[in-house]
Amino acid sequence: MMRGVERTSRLQVNALICNTNLGRRTDAKIILQGYKVIAGAAGQLGLPVAFIAARRELADQLGRLGAPVLPIDIFMKPPWEDFV
Repeated sequence: MMRGVERTSRLQVNALICNTNLGRRTDAKIILQGYKVIAGAAGQLGLPVAFIAARRELADQLGRLGAPVLPIDIFMKPPWEDFV
């Protein structure tokens, strides 16, 4: 799939980003599981992981990993979260 995007866009992928996101249900454990998957894919592709995106309140819980953590703030509340 990545190679198809590269061909179509005429751009080269030079890193992967870990952006594990299950909305409000995302916790540090889920982000770490997602990072494991992304790091494995990056290794197979010979690419680095550029960063790990995580809600600011979770960023400190991740510890030291193989990529920097980018703390993010969520400002949008999806309408379907009203029903969870």
